[in-house]
Amino acid sequence: MLERLQQRLLDLLWNTDADGRPWWQRSALYAARIVHNVARDMAGGQLTLRAMSLVYTTLLSLVPLLALSFSVLKAFGVHHRFEPLLLNLMAPLGARGDEIAVNIIAFIENMRVGVLGSIGLALLIYTVITLVQKVENSFNYIWKIRHARTLSERFSDYLSVILIGPLLVITALGISASAMSTTVMQRMAEIEPFGSAIYFASLLAPYVMAWAAFTFTYSYITNTRVRFH
Repeated sequence: MLERLQQRLLDLLWNTDADGRPWWQRSALYAARIVHNVARDMAGGQLTLRAMSLVYTTLLSLVPLLALSFSVLKAFGVHHRFEPLLLNLMAPLGARGDEIAVNIIAFIENMRVGVLGSIGLALLIYTVITLVQKVENSFNYIWKIRHARTLSERFSDYLSVILIGPLLVITALGISASAMSTTVMQRMAEIEPFGSAIYFASLLAPYVMAWAAFTFTYSYITNTRVRFH
């Protein structure tokens, strides 16, 4: 009896056509499907196992990842903006975030990519590629994607994000900082409610950056087209 009831609920959940129904019924149906999928995957234990794997891999590969990005920023002469960016990303962690960011910067500065040699540089790139590959495999599992990127696609897609991504972020931050320092913006900051709005926007900036980073990761790393909403 329980099996028949379970099968009937599954048929109702997945075989119901949502196209011709009101928007609130479609929303409720989609939400129920998401809850069902999350509960099923959590009960299977794979999400916890993959999260534990990603924690270990991230701790192993975080410094090489940042060192590789830092070397690109240093070549363009904008590496001095890297530390404030990292501090902003760690801001949601509180006082511990500042300590972690300072330690990471110290590790990166002690690492000299130019003196690693060809084998050392290859191992550095391999460590970074492995990190992003594990993230992709976990996301592909969540989205039920059976085929990962090919080897050539991994090098081209991953390295383009790792090398060009930080440069684009630093450039965007530089443009926004320049815009905030203009006379017009400074005069607007003296007028209410614009001054309070600018102040609260600066407080929300670290959280928005973290949100944007995770949104980009979920949408780009997965080997399928992920709709924004």
